Amino acid sequence: ISVTATAYDLHASERQTNSLEAQIAAIAALDDGRVGAAAVLLETHERVAIRGDEHFPMQSVFKLPAALCVLHEADEGRVKLDAPIALMAADLLGGGYNPIATEFPNGVTLTVEELLQRMVANSDNTAADALLKLVGGPSSVTKRLRELGITDIRVDRTERQLALDLTGPGALERYERDPRDTATPNAAVDLMIKVLMGGGLSPANQGRLRKWLTESPTGASRIKGLLPSGTPVAHKMGTGPDRDGVNAATNDVGLVILPGGRHMAIAVFIAGSRQPLEAREAIIARITKAAYDYWTR
Repeated sequence: ISVTATAYDLHASERQTNSLEAQIAAIAALDDGRVGAAAVLLETHERVAIRGDEHFPMQSVFKLPAALCVLHEADEGRVKLDAPIALMAADLLGGGYNPIATEFPNGVTLTVEELLQRMVANSDNTAADALLKLVGGPSSVTKRLRELGITDIRVDRTERQLALDLTGPGALERYERDPRDTATPNAAVDLMIKVLMGGGLSPANQGRLRKWLTESPTGASRIKGLLPSGTPVAHKMGTGPDRDGVNAATNDVGLVILPGGRHMAIAVFIAGSRQPLEAREAIIARITKAAYDYWTR
């Protein structure tokens, strides 16, 4: 997925696409939680959003800006992609999605690049915490976002800390109100545009990141769910736990190549839903398909 560096200006004027906004709002109303979405057609600067400036829990969507931070550090020579990182048994996370812990219950040594691939493409939580430690913690990721001009996304906690904060009575209610580790749909779309434009990375690391995002096997029923077979999609999803029948977060952000080569950036966040996973994923897929159809007519 690529586009020329002059194709998009984040501060360019945007015209409203009211009919598409109405379609997206109608689809979002099918869920009993809070649904936010934003989509941009890069070549015309058209943008549509519902709850576009409200903050939503990111869950594993944060692993995309984390990867941008680690790869930037590699470009600056402060991190080596072939450097070995030893993970002890105490470093392995339980619960959630942790293939490394399942494959290597006694620990393992992996390179920085291997950890990045596992974090981005497979959403491995153990890999994410190891890489956050490598770059100086979540605040380093937020700092890099600010350097890229992204102001409405913040990364504050490790996966281990997030898991602890989502346990116990009233945890979900507190989590839904917590401004930490959140993004707005508009900021998430702007982040995907930055990724498409290179993310401030060297060509080699741009290629690595786009490959991992495009080849990720996760989220087949979300952004990709209703798109024509073979449609190129680079994306990062996130999913929170269920507590007392309520889901914390079901998200997907991505870049879609439309017929003719134009580019659509899209982000959909769902928080506090009582719908089953299949229904939440269907809402993300239907919102994406509405935007895809609108801009491919």
